[in-house]
Amino acid sequence: MSTLPDGSVPPHAPAAAPDDDAPLPAFEDRAPPDRFCDLVLTGGVTSSIAYPALLLTLASSFRFHSIGGSSSGAGAAALAAAAEYRRRHGSSEGFRILLERTAEVRRTVDGRTTRLRTLFQPWAHSRRLFEALVPVLTQPELSVKSLAAALARAYLLGQRLAAACLGAGALLAAAGLVLTLAAPAGWPRMAPLALIAGAALGVAGACVAGLALARDLRRLIDDDFGLCSGSQRLAPDSPAPLTEWLHGLIQEIAGRTADGPPLTFADLRDAPASPRAMGQGGQEMDGVSIRLQVYAANVTLGRPLVLPLRASDEPLFFRPREMHRLFPASVVRAMMRQRRDGAPPGQPDDEDALWRLPDKELPIVVAARMSVSAPLLFSPVPVWMDDAGSGPPVPRRCLLSDGGLCSNFPIHLFDCAVPAWPTFGVSLHDAPRVPGAPVVAPQRMTPEDIRAAVDLPGHPDAMPRQPWQRFGDEPSPWQRAFGFLAALLWTAKDWNDALLARMPGVRDRIVRVALPPGIGGLNICMTPDQIQSLSDLGREAGRRLLERFARPALPDGTAAGWAEHRWVRLHLLREGLAELLAGASAAAAPGAYGPSLAQQVRDAQARTPLRGDDAQRLLAAQAAALEGTLAALRAAEAALGAPQAAPPYQPRPQPMLRLRPPL
Repeated sequence: MSTLPDGSVPPHAPAAAPDDDAPLPAFEDRAPPDRFCDLVLTGGVTSSIAYPALLLTLASSFRFHSIGGSSSGAGAAALAAAAEYRRRHGSSEGFRILLERTAEVRRTVDGRTTRLRTLFQPWAHSRRLFEALVPVLTQPELSVKSLAAALARAYLLGQRLAAACLGAGALLAAAGLVLTLAAPAGWPRMAPLALIAGAALGVAGACVAGLALARDLRRLIDDDFGLCSGSQRLAPDSPAPLTEWLHGLIQEIAGRTADGPPLTFADLRDAPASPRAMGQGGQEMDGVSIRLQVYAANVTLGRPLVLPLRASDEPLFFRPREMHRLFPASVVRAMMRQRRDGAPPGQPDDEDALWRLPDKELPIVVAARMSVSAPLLFSPVPVWMDDAGSGPPVPRRCLLSDGGLCSNFPIHLFDCAVPAWPTFGVSLHDAPRVPGAPVVAPQRMTPEDIRAAVDLPGHPDAMPRQPWQRFGDEPSPWQRAFGFLAALLWTAKDWNDALLARMPGVRDRIVRVALPPGIGGLNICMTPDQIQSLSDLGREAGRRLLERFARPALPDGTAAGWAEHRWVRLHLLREGLAELLAGASAAAAPGAYGPSLAQQVRDAQARTPLRGDDAQRLLAAQAAALEGTLAALRAAEAALGAPQAAPPYQPRPQPMLRLRPPL
């Protein structure tokens, strides 16, 4: 591929077509330059294969402004942002490259292994454990029995010494039985010795296998509990693993070379044609061209982390030596901008020194990799934070893992009171299973299967399908027990996302995709047909959203779904404000145990309202502004609480507004 003198790819440079017989749809960019949408993508490891076709479908009618995701949805969001970045610079070629390159994961590299499978390459010293777990992870239904059998095959039969001990022990034990039952006189005395020797060799083989498993588990712990780095290849000629592949794809989609300057959050923000520049939107963030946000989980502190970092967030630091194990060298170099101790770059200990993790200048591949760190599958990304405690700050190591641990579907990321354009959500989830029925993974979904698996409410009041956990109907007590434990886990992890997704003003913009067993999820060994089915599901999901939110249906030529959504959001805001402000005037009035808030505002001009902080003393203009705010709140409470006829629309369930930490 030819490049420009600065290393970038020409806007219309041809991309190599995959050598696959399945035709790829052409991308026709019909999106007006001032028509925007936001997009939030759920996680699911390989389930994100559904996203490229969906992104192309939506991009044909909308331009992406805010894009967010968690887990593998964060990786797809980063690719979408790169394609939109290139479109803002005059070329929609990035979207076509996005579909072509991601479609290549269904190719086979050796006649039987798909390119998807090669994205997941373990650390060399974890290969045996990884290969033992892959057959278990790819099954439509996980079980302890299959896990134990896989470990036994790998460590009892897959090791020469352990297998030799077991084989020799089995032969001796068999010989002992023969001598006992059928040998001539005198030989039976040898039978106990043969049986004892056979048992000893069997125990020795089990010990060898146990020691090997313990060694591999210890290495797993040393690698921060991850089997794959995402960056290390098993062999020099191996295809690129996930992180390297994702970085190269982001760069190519954005029109840059793999070893050129990595695409950063700042590049996205500063791209041309922001909504404000196009006369759209009224929020501060609408002056940003492309707004990418992804979720990660700081498992050391037990809380979510949204990237890029905000100015008010606690700073994060990193060690280049640790990052070089997980990211390409060009990405790590781009991150090394500011030492924590203020020392100039180039010191001998730079690799082990702490550097401040950039916020806006952070390469987007770093944030995506932090979010896709599926537990056990990928090593978390280590960062450092200052622990102030009761003395001088001490840097402590933290692990950033899969964003889905905190919110697998952060549909709230870009919400505002009155939206200027729609925020679409894409929820990928496992299709409900029939208790007692065999779990069979389909090889290819029919068009009828595709349409039935995709659900988008046709009316704002229509409730989405309930994800019933029918573990209580399973015929086996073990299935009921494991189903109950799984339901406990998903409830604890996803209850907040599940509640929000059922709210009016939210549910009608979420397209839900039910994935059959064995398609998506942890199945990294899907067949080419199963991978194609995932892509077909994504295309159908995008088509449903366009049909509801982009197809002209009203006399003025606008979409009925978008008009209905705004109407619901208006009443949602009214109901939420009425509930939040109820009683505010009475609470602000003087009481038996404290002055009125208005009096506190007046007193704050003479003395500080917060002890020990003289900077909080108010100027006259500041006091007047606060008094005006109190008056406006009293007026709003009176207007919202005034008796009225039956409201034209009553949201169900009833909304509730609350102040909460930024997420």
